[in-house]
Amino acid sequence: MTAAIPRKTGLIRRSERRTGVVVMGRCSWSLAAAAGRADRTENVSHAAPGSGDAGRMTVWNVMYEDWQLECCGDPFAVGDEVTWRLMVDTTAPEREWRAELTEIEGPVESAGGGPVVCSGGVTVPWTGSGAWPPRLHLRGLLRVEHHGGEWPRTTGVVRGIQVVGQGFLEENLVPGKRTLRPVDRCPKRFEHVGRAAAGAKLRREETGVLVALEVEV
Repeated sequence: MTAAIPRKTGLIRRSERRTGVVVMGRCSWSLAAAAGRADRTENVSHAAPGSGDAGRMTVWNVMYEDWQLECCGDPFAVGDEVTWRLMVDTTAPEREWRAELTEIEGPVESAGGGPVVCSGGVTVPWTGSGAWPPRLHLRGLLRVEHHGGEWPRTTGVVRGIQVVGQGFLEENLVPGKRTLRPVDRCPKRFEHVGRAAAGAKLRREETGVLVALEVEV
């Protein structure tokens, strides 16, 4: 086992690097492939989100969009501890993101001047209108959000990073043209490549990174 290496980059800190296979719902991550190399191999057992089993760990899929990172974020690597504000994007296309969608269920509480839901070590805001419901079930894609609120941050350790690529025709997303490319470190800038295809202009963009974030329940 390697010793932890202190690293100060904003709210990021380097911790021990591990490998193994982490399974969260229908999503299975090969962390050895994502990290590129391993200090040791470990199969990690995770509590189900919202189980409340103190001391257990769970892994969430988190989308960090390119513009959020380029605007206000710091690059990070597999093994870094990060602290982010997260929210559930309920508009993420089911066809493209089915394996990565998250379900969060819990009581609605007040934090940061607004309603939030806490589940499985993750805190997300409720953005609905009207009276606060006593309990919520949210399904969507977890995203990092640097704008629009002051709800509590979530702290976890990065266990995998994949650069998300997406094909577009004009301004329209092309279903089935999403790619995931494992990397050891998140880039600060993302590529935007255009090419001709079938008489139309197919533009491929890197739209961010999909992160496997391990948090304590």
